[in-house]
Amino acid sequence: MGCSGSKENVLDRPGVAGTGKLTVWGDHFSSETRTILAILKFAGVPHSLELVDQFNGDLKKQSYLSQNPSGQIPMITEGNFRILGGSNIFLIYLCNSQQRIKDKLFQQETRPEIEKHLAWFQSRMKPNSTRLIKMIVNPKAFGDKPPAPNDYNRDLDEFFKKLLPILNNQLEGKSFFCGQDITIADMQYYCEISTILNLTKKELSETEFPHLSRWYNDRCSQIQEIVETDNNLKQIISKYNLS
Repeated sequence: MGCSGSKENVLDRPGVAGTGKLTVWGDHFSSETRTILAILKFAGVPHSLELVDQFNGDLKKQSYLSQNPSGQIPMITEGNFRILGGSNIFLIYLCNSQQRIKDKLFQQETRPEIEKHLAWFQSRMKPNSTRLIKMIVNPKAFGDKPPAPNDYNRDLDEFFKKLLPILNNQLEGKSFFCGQDITIADMQYYCEISTILNLTKKELSETEFPHLSRWYNDRCSQIQEIVETDNNLKQIISKYNLS
């Protein structure tokens, strides 16, 4: 049992909204769930959260498996329509089906740049962060064997010495990753970086990451919807003693 989101990508009708109320299934530890919730709240899209606490064994309970046989989070439902998949499946679905999100966070003029960031996140950052999260959390929460120190240090160095410097350089001369306005790419990056920083008890050095630290601390951390997701994450980490 792990702490990451779904490994499968399933989207039956891309860009077509369901006919019922939009419900997000997941918990506040999942960075994918937090990203979805922050986007929905920021854009003012009506929705509800069905809490599925992975640390309370909810992923294996029949009440959830009857809704999602994969036993993964997050999941989005609209009536009988279910969306399962990786991070970008959810985000593209929401942008294509919710005009408020498209207008506020997936603007036409920056869409090609946003899509580049989503692809880079999925191929470069997400595999590394998923490994790190599992190595930190699974031994404490699920009784897994602790990782070999060399494996942990290798992935930690990749995150802080390779991936974050790339993001820092991307922000030079810009307020957000795709220009002067926040987009879904910023929301996704923030929630993933926040998970790693909180689990490792590290901070973004202004000296080492001048552009990234300003983006994280002075811009994103001032947005109420993001602050709320961060507070929820910290409560989960404290409750289950995960850091």
